[in-house]
Amino acid sequence: MIAPPRLPVPRRRDRRDRAGGRAAQTKEPHDGSAALGVGVALFAASAVTRALAVRYDIIAIRKASGQSCDDSEGCSWYDVAYRYEDQMLGFAALSSLLGVGALASLGVGAGMRGRFLFASAPRLTRPQIQRRLALGWGLFAAGVSTYFITRIPINVNGNPGQNALARDLGFGAGMLLATPGILMGAHATGYRIGQRKRAQVSLSPAMAPGYAGVSIRGSF
Repeated sequence: MIAPPRLPVPRRRDRRDRAGGRAAQTKEPHDGSAALGVGVALFAASAVTRALAVRYDIIAIRKASGQSCDDSEGCSWYDVAYRYEDQMLGFAALSSLLGVGALASLGVGAGMRGRFLFASAPRLTRPQIQRRLALGWGLFAAGVSTYFITRIPINVNGNPGQNALARDLGFGAGMLLATPGILMGAHATGYRIGQRKRAQVSLSPAMAPGYAGVSIRGSF
């Protein structure tokens, strides 16, 4: 009686490699909900602190406008306005840091959401993605440009409260443009990255005891 041939038993390392490959293939991208939630919270905190900065800007302007400016005694309204400089600059600086964190978190979350939606239900066409990329990053660039343009003092020798108010309002306008821009642009970017990764075809050698060949991965 002839015994049936014994099939080669994969080694422990081969089993680990195959298990890791299957896990990598079945792993789905995150939907970005956590990053988006953090971004929304930071955006709200940035808006609140910027509103406090604007409040002190207006107080400084009102206080200074009620003072007289005599050349022999110096511009007393200028000194009055600078009494609120710490509050104006402090809240503005904190709001700027929170705003940068909000944009970064929203961008990361939107990119992750784009990849997740492509993996679950791809619907957007290439022209639609291109339009969203152009519009989104265009709005983001306009918002950043607005922020830096309003850093220029409108009146070097004027009331410092007026200059601070112009900067704070410019920051608000920039955030209103940059926030939807980075959401749309990052979402479309993540969607396109998902398309590219799915379209890639990779060849890798596959070897096992009693077997040698080529493994092909990708979409066709």
